[in-house]
Amino acid sequence: MIRLRPHLRSLQSHVSSGQIPTREYLESFEPKSLRRLKVFNQTPPEDIRKTFFEKLTSHYSNPRSILSALFLSTWQLIFFQLFLPRHVPRMIFALSALEYRSWPLLTHLLELVQKHLKDWRISTISVMIGCLVKLGLDNIPNNSNLLPNVTSLLLNEVESRDPSYSSPFDWAILSYSLVLTNRYEWPNYENASLPVFLNRACKGLNLENLPLSGWTQYYLYISLYCTDVEKPRNEIQIKESVPPEIQQSLHTRWLNEILIHSQPQGSEMLQKDVDTVLEGLGNTEGLINCSVGRGDDEQHCLFTGHLFPNRKLCFEYNYLMPMPDGTPVESGLVSFRRRLFNKFGYNTVVIHRHQWEKLTILEKEEQLLQILSKFPIIESNLYESKPEAKTFEGSNYKYLKHLRPKITTWPPDKITL
Repeated sequence: MIRLRPHLRSLQSHVSSGQIPTREYLESFEPKSLRRLKVFNQTPPEDIRKTFFEKLTSHYSNPRSILSALFLSTWQLIFFQLFLPRHVPRMIFALSALEYRSWPLLTHLLELVQKHLKDWRISTISVMIGCLVKLGLDNIPNNSNLLPNVTSLLLNEVESRDPSYSSPFDWAILSYSLVLTNRYEWPNYENASLPVFLNRACKGLNLENLPLSGWTQYYLYISLYCTDVEKPRNEIQIKESVPPEIQQSLHTRWLNEILIHSQPQGSEMLQKDVDTVLEGLGNTEGLINCSVGRGDDEQHCLFTGHLFPNRKLCFEYNYLMPMPDGTPVESGLVSFRRRLFNKFGYNTVVIHRHQWEKLTILEKEEQLLQILSKFPIIESNLYESKPEAKTFEGSNYKYLKHLRPKITTWPPDKITL
C-alpha cells in the first residue's frame, strides 16, 4: 500500500467527509516552502504603509547595520557623492553610537547638513546636535579648519523654528547638549536658550507620563544637577524652568528607576586592558566604573572609568580617532566628565585608544607608573583612606546593606532650588 503524505491524508479525510475547506484545499497543492510563507498571520493593519515603514525603521536603526550597508555600497571616498541628504541623520547617529569618528566621512556629511539646513525638522536637528556633541566636534582646536562648527549653525536654526512641531525629548536632548558643551548662557546671558528649552521639554510632561519618558527624564535631571554644580549666572532661571513637582519626582526616582537604566553595564576593552596592567603592577586601589560626585551629595550622577580615591584621580577613556595630523580630540562625554570632575576636586587623566594600542606591555607599565607618581597618595590626616562604614541612624535614608539607599526627603539639603 502506498503511504500518503500527512497533508494528503488530511485532504483525503476531508474528501471522504464531503467537506473541503478552500484554504486547506489550496494549501495542499502548494510547495512546502510556499506553505510556510504567510504574508499576514492576522488581519492586515488599516494603515499598511505606516506599519511597513515602522518595521523598516526599527530594522535599519541598528548602527552596525547602517555602517555595514554604507561600506558595502560605498567602499571608496569617491562614492561619498552618492549620499543623499536623507542618509545624513542616520549616518551621524550610527557614527555616534559606535564611537567611530571618520574625518573624511564627517566632512562630507556636514557639508550636506549645511546645504540643506532649512530642510531638517526640529526632531532631526536635535538628534544630530546631540550626536555631533558626543563625537566631540566642539573640542576641535579653533585654529583647525578641518570641520566647520555645524553645532552652532544647527542651534541657531532651532531658534528660528516653530516649537509646536516637536516633542519633549527634542528639547530635553537640546538642553543636555548645551550643558555638555558648557553653553549655559548661549547665545547670551539676557536671552539664554537653556531655560527656554527646559521649559518646553516639561510642557508635555506630568507626574503620570514622566516615568515613561525614557531618556528625557535622564537629560532633565543631569541638566539640573550640572547647573547646581557649575552655578552659571542664570542658575535661578534654569532651575525655575522645571516645575518643582517634576524636580521632586526626578530626584526621588534617580537611583532606582532612572540611573540604573541609563548607566552602561560591564567593562570596555581599553578599560579592561588598563586594569590588567594595573594588576600586573600590584596596584589594586583603582576602582573600576565607580561613581564620582561632591563630598556631600546625597546621590551621584556620573561615573568614571577608574577611580583612585586616595589620590583624588580619575581615568577616562577616549575611543575616537584623532585628527589626521595625529592630534587627539576627546569625545563630548569625556570632556564633559573631565570638566565636572575638576569641579568635584578630582584630577582627570584621559587615555586615548589610538596611542595606548601602539605601546608594548613595558611601555604601558611605564606610562601608568609615571602618571601615578604625579598624583601621590594623600596623607591620612587630610584624607581618610579607609573610612569607617557610615551609620544611617537618625537620617532620612531607608537603608539596608544589600539594597540601594532610597531618597525620601525633598528638597535635598545640598541642592538649592
